Amino acid sequence: MDFSDKNHGYVLGDPINNKFVLLETRDGGETWNAIKDAPTALTGEAAFAASGTCLRTNGLITIVTGGASSRILISPEVKKVWIDSKLPLTNGKQSRGAFSVAYGKSETIIVGGDYENDSKTDSVAYIQPETKSVNKQNIPSVGPAGFQSCVEYISGETFLSTGTPGSNITIDGGKTWVKIDDSSYNVCRKAKHGKLVLLAGNGGKIAIFKP
Repeated sequence: MDFSDKNHGYVLGDPINNKFVLLETRDGGETWNAIKDAPTALTGEAAFAASGTCLRTNGLITIVTGGASSRILISPEVKKVWIDSKLPLTNGKQSRGAFSVAYGKSETIIVGGDYENDSKTDSVAYIQPETKSVNKQNIPSVGPAGFQSCVEYISGETFLSTGTPGSNITIDGGKTWVKIDDSSYNVCRKAKHGKLVLLAGNGGKIAIFKP
């Protein structure tokens, strides 16, 4: 789920009849309607719900996928026309793919991996240029340490990511990452107003990130 303002938001669900379920509200969640021009899903493709951040909106709707394929799908909010591009992230089975996307000032960061092999460090982050050149690949020179289920923009060129093998941070817009904690979390989110950053994991575990 993500909202572009207090009234206008979206909910994303896994495909039914080869179409992703995408619902829209314009009254703050009081009523929801299915979007007729929802993106088409490939066979075996899905959207991971671990952190709730496989969907983001900021004038554009961005969806990242996993499973049999790992893709980024982008459409304007006003007129739904989807542009899709394959991501260079591990995929091909139900536990693999892109799990989360976050917008920065000049780049968009995508993280994921394989939650069944969460210590594997290859292909777990990708930098999507703000030019929307969806075919340009930009893998970090030093990626996050293992599977990451969520990434969140903090400020400047700083992003925080987290997953079952721990949390990682980049201060150069996703080019290099450093592991900062070994605890398992599923989601990290920054308050829309203010500087509070919270993480949450299994067993009701909650933490505060203090840069």
